[in-house]
Amino acid sequence: MKNEFLIEFLEYVPFARIFFRRRKNVAARPKNKLLSVVIELASLCLLYGLLSPSFAIPLYNALLFHPINEKDDLSDQTKKLASFFHCSFQEVQFKAPDGETLNGWYFLHPQSRKTIMVSHGNAGNIVHRLSLCPLLLQTGSSLFLYDYEGFGKSTGSPSVAKCCADAVAAFDFLTEQLHVKTSNIVLYGESIGTGITSELSTRRTAGAIVLQSPFTSLPELGADHILFLRLYPASIYPSPHLSIIDIMSRPHAPLLIIHGMKDDTLSYRYSEQIMKRAMDQKTLLLLPDAGHVDVYKTNVSLTMPALNKFIAALPD
Repeated sequence: MKNEFLIEFLEYVPFARIFFRRRKNVAARPKNKLLSVVIELASLCLLYGLLSPSFAIPLYNALLFHPINEKDDLSDQTKKLASFFHCSFQEVQFKAPDGETLNGWYFLHPQSRKTIMVSHGNAGNIVHRLSLCPLLLQTGSSLFLYDYEGFGKSTGSPSVAKCCADAVAAFDFLTEQLHVKTSNIVLYGESIGTGITSELSTRRTAGAIVLQSPFTSLPELGADHILFLRLYPASIYPSPHLSIIDIMSRPHAPLLIIHGMKDDTLSYRYSEQIMKRAMDQKTLLLLPDAGHVDVYKTNVSLTMPALNKFIAALPD
């Protein structure tokens, strides 16, 4: 009976039967139909568990994060940028909670009222956000960008939990080492960074929040992009869920949401849903010609005035 059960199991379990072959010289015995049904259900449950977001974390990290760790030398470009906006520039390193080294850029404007802290998207690194810098520096603010673990010159490897911890470390470095007042920090999140920024806002108090191309939550995002993930309830996802819509439904700092209406990666309906649930002191800017990766290049004539107005209205 034990051998029969093992044979049935290996024939039905996904992946295992790829490697298992019944010996040709052994006559096939009639299958127990009830046993076959039980094993089929058991194998499906096993597969369901193995692919669940709470178990297959390495798989989903690989799907979610696409870091580039090339160490391009952009010192000439950053110096020119700093000179054009009359600010100083330094490349900085600081420690993540797990001991990895994080890398960042700091543009210090001597007359700035605010410092914008950028948590970028899931691909590339801060080098690929160089064209975002002029848009933010033209507001007269200082600017701080950093890379999560595994991105750019930062060591380690990324995960949702690690990226959130990295954001806290970046915020603490900004306040403790660079001596920026928490009330003068504007948290700026881009794509996956909007979830990290929102989560950071629950752990540290900042003066304002800007979300560029956000989503509502990781469970909803996963269900929208990977069909079989609709089989999993939100509770089975590992924490944090980066549920922006829930975070913004509670008291928060002044909020500006920016989203391209031609975004085919993260639909602007996410921003509309967040806007509807968010508390007061909120603004939604929809860009009619922008997609997902060109928000700070397309419809700049709309984005610049909105950013300037938002930051100018913040209290000192």
